[in-house]
Amino acid sequence: MNNLSESTIMSGVICNNCKTTIPDHTIGQHMDKEFMSSLHTCKKIIDVPNYRNINAYYVEPTNYRDSRICIEEKGRVSSSKAARKYFSFDYEFGDVQKQAFSILQKAGFKIMARSADNDKYIFLVDNWGDDYIQISDI
Repeated sequence: MNNLSESTIMSGVICNNCKTTIPDHTIGQHMDKEFMSSLHTCKKIIDVPNYRNINAYYVEPTNYRDSRICIEEKGRVSSSKAARKYFSFDYEFGDVQKQAFSILQKAGFKIMARSADNDKYIFLVDNWGDDYIQISDI
């Protein structure tokens, strides 16, 4: 005998497309396409924004130059070179990340996120098309 009804709770349901666990819901809700699309929508790669990756890192002083920071954008394809620009390290900031953030903001970069690696700071910026800013222009 089948004891299932529209109010029976479904749990542990795995999406066939993205393989994530869908939150608990009833059988009735499961059969409602509009409800299910509000409960769970598979994210596709095209739904994830594409940002430019700008790196900033400290450059040690040499016999000829004081401490500097470098702001760079590596080439987007293997045949293109990295674009770099060097700035004197500003002791008022006392921090590469804060100084680079300030430089990028003043230049008009739309900073969407930040991160860090063991040797650099990373800024994800949303400047494409008419808003595109060359590293050499900052």
